[in-house]
Amino acid sequence: MADTTRTTASTRFSSFDVYSTPYKHVGTHAITAGILIPKTLKHGTKHPLFVKFHGGGLITGDALYPDWFANFLVDFLHRTNSIAVLPNYRLVPEHSGDDILEDVRDLWRWVDDELPAYLKTIDSALEIDFDKVLINGDSAGGWPALHSAFLLPQEKVKALLLEYPMLRRLPDAERPVQLGNAAPPLAFLDDYLANLDKEFVISKATPPDREDLCNVLAVHYDRWEERFGTGKHLHPSKALAKAKHFPPTLILHGAQDGDVSLPECREFVEKVEEVLGNEVKKNVRLIVVDGGHGFDCELVEEETPWLKEELKWLQKVWLF
Repeated sequence: MADTTRTTASTRFSSFDVYSTPYKHVGTHAITAGILIPKTLKHGTKHPLFVKFHGGGLITGDALYPDWFANFLVDFLHRTNSIAVLPNYRLVPEHSGDDILEDVRDLWRWVDDELPAYLKTIDSALEIDFDKVLINGDSAGGWPALHSAFLLPQEKVKALLLEYPMLRRLPDAERPVQLGNAAPPLAFLDDYLANLDKEFVISKATPPDREDLCNVLAVHYDRWEERFGTGKHLHPSKALAKAKHFPPTLILHGAQDGDVSLPECREFVEKVEEVLGNEVKKNVRLIVVDGGHGFDCELVEEETPWLKEELKWLQKVWLF
């Protein structure tokens, strides 16, 4: 496949065989992971693993929601002969940051212990190269992506691809995120939580579903903390302070992003140097270009020279 694919949301996954399978259960609720296998996949070799966490403020989103899967990733997965795993995870406000971290840990246990056998049920020739794992996260998906890098052994993660990642918290107390319509009154949230079944579990939602919850929690940050949690361990920047390693990382960020803080992103990169030294920081590339939140969703690699160059670097540190 040439690196010139231009897809729409409705055709984003057309060149893949798409599967979905539970990776854990909470009670009777199945939390699923999507699987993308390129239809052009070449057999006879192990396949690199690409794991992508979706965005949505940790409040909404679905792993197989194509609108938030960047167009350029289609060619990237085909070219690298990779298999992609796209996990869902529990959502705020029904669940906490610690619940999501538990899902992240359980996902990686499943990847190690059960994914190989699951792939054999699809095609007996499918085999993962666990020495070539790349983790991707866009927006709030950067939160579980980064925590994955800190939770897993150094040799497990070859590279990260982060698109305008949530590095501290979403929504930002000083610059509230707003999706679509204005936030409903606080009474909406109070009523929602008062009527919530304590046994209810939710791990995916198709946008714009739950937009109202995103917006009311953006405006009332104290209520966000009440549901998400306040522990310092929940924030990737705090985990970085204790880190002994950090993988080669490509970060893409729009200069006009009004949802995720660019200054925080810059601070995070500087903290990598502070904690782990300049040699590690040399392999953390923050690329800032004109654009707002989600600026990269429709980019075509062959038509975007800077992107082509950065993906060439990422592919090298991931696969070689």
